[in-house]
Amino acid sequence: MQSTNVASGTINNPSGESFKQRFALRQDKGLAPRYSEEGDASWYGEKFHGGRMRYGGVFDMNKVSFAHNTLPADTVIKVTNLKNGRSVVGPVKDTGSFDKKYDRIVDCSREAMRRIGGLDDGVVPVRIEVVRYASAM
Repeated sequence: MQSTNVASGTINNPSGESFKQRFALRQDKGLAPRYSEEGDASWYGEKFHGGRMRYGGVFDMNKVSFAHNTLPADTVIKVTNLKNGRSVVGPVKDTGSFDKKYDRIVDCSREAMRRIGGLDDGVVPVRIEVVRYASAM
């Protein structure tokens, strides 16, 4: 299995094909490219509640959403807490400086982090899997 490090995470590419090749082939079949990444997740809430998100819309800390710096807007991802196995599915709606500044792969809304049981920890190890790309919907 080919792996490429991104920030503190890992992107798994079992076929060795380029991202564009895999995306095109799987999109033709109506599937999302196989994409998974593991690393740390954090959450953001009150300080940003009601503010504008990078991809449009107003941030609501009480709804499930994610910030990711390489996945396209409105990509639906599954985030699994590797400490307890709990998962949540929702859209990528924002970006941020958490990857370079804090060495994290995703920032979760408060509600998303609550659902995977990470609020008290603040930062938890996670796996991200793409459920559906926005452009493939």
